[in-house]
Formats: sequence, structure tokens, C-alpha cells
Amino acid sequence: MEDKKLKKLSDTEKFVLKVIFDEKRPVTCTEVIDILNRKYGKKYADTTVYTFLKNIRIKGYISIYRENVNYYEPCIDRDAFVKSEINNILMLWFDNDKEKMKKFIDMI
Repeated sequence: MEDKKLKKLSDTEKFVLKVIFDEKRPVTCTEVIDILNRKYGKKYADTTVYTFLKNIRIKGYISIYRENVNYYEPCIDRDAFVKSEINNILMLWFDNDKEKMKKFIDMI
């Protein structure tokens, strides 16, 4: 990721961040709720999604601006985030051995 050390996201927060990355434009909380429900079958209460977005923003992954409603957009690079996630998996589950990881991926 970027040079700054960001606090870790929960799995659900990562999922919400993915929705924001995938939209490739600023989104409202209502849009995030709709996408989570429509595309992924996740039915979170509005207040729960607001809390996820607040936590993701506090942790430094998204920014917010207001134009009648709040809009959320990433303030980190998607590819750098995914690379960091993959490197964490590589280190934790494959002892930093890319060949072990490749063999595992080929099995699935």
C-alpha cells in the first residue's frame, strides 16, 4: 500500500471497500446498501453500513464529501491494496513461497 501504515480492516469492511472500488466513482451509503443487497445478497441495516463506512474512513481508506448527501470514494490505490492483501496471505499461509501459493491456486 501507500507509505503510511493504515489500520487493518475487518472482512466486512474490506467487502464494503470492494464495492466502492468496483463502482469507480463516488457513491452514497444508499448506493452501497443497494449494491451489497442486489449483487451479493447482503442485507445490512442502513445504520450498520453507515458504521462500516465511518470506520473505513477513520482508518484512512476512503474519503467523504458532501453534496446534499455524503459521497464516499477511495483515497488509496486499489491495486496497491490488493497486492498488500495477497502479500499478507502469501506470508501467513504459504511461508512467503510463491510456488506453494501457485500450486495451491492451481488446485482450486
